[in-house]
Amino acid sequence: MSESTCEYCGHRNPAPTTKCGDCGAPLSVGAGRAAAAEPGDSAAQPGAARAEGRKRRIGQRLGWQWAAVLGGTVLTVLTGVFVARSCSIELAPPDLLPGHSAAGPEKLPGPLRGAVSCAPLNVETMQKCVIRAANPLLAGGITGGRDLTLYVQTGAADQLAAAIERWRGSGATVVTDGAVFAAIGRSATLHVAHTGNRLQLETGTFSDRKGAQVFLARSGFLG
Repeated sequence: MSESTCEYCGHRNPAPTTKCGDCGAPLSVGAGRAAAAEPGDSAAQPGAARAEGRKRRIGQRLGWQWAAVLGGTVLTVLTGVFVARSCSIELAPPDLLPGHSAAGPEKLPGPLRGAVSCAPLNVETMQKCVIRAANPLLAGGITGGRDLTLYVQTGAADQLAAAIERWRGSGATVVTDGAVFAAIGRSATLHVAHTGNRLQLETGTFSDRKGAQVFLARSGFLG
């Protein structure tokens, strides 16, 4: 009776079987292969081949498992990076009007000058300033425990007038309208224009409109 030896695990299968009875791999029937072992064959040979085939299959399975683990790890890292970057994105600063230029902290009222840290923004056309959450100007949770961002720039009188009209048109509530114009936006932001030194300032959001009003009183803009 002819038989076939599995190329994967070494198991001998009687003809006309087409699949290995040990590992299920497809078989190639060996021509003239006798059931009895040839002279000089060792009984340990089929067992050794079978063991080698099993080791090969185990190695393949482990390879796929490690590939899956590695792929999952890479995906997790990339997701973490994306989330971190997404969380760090800030709202876009207000548009710089034509004719405006950057204003440093020296143009801010005294209480603000000592509280802010500023850096040029938009190729030095605007200053981005930050007041830390622990600063007394933000006491009482008026920003919900967050730092406050301010965008500062200067412009001619007509540019300041255009900014004030833009704020009015956006539905902001006017708090004062004189040498200093101040209004609170719908999202609890503060808009300030100082006609004396041509300063224009816009802030990030406060916890509520009352918080923006409290900050305005502390800032020194109102004297």
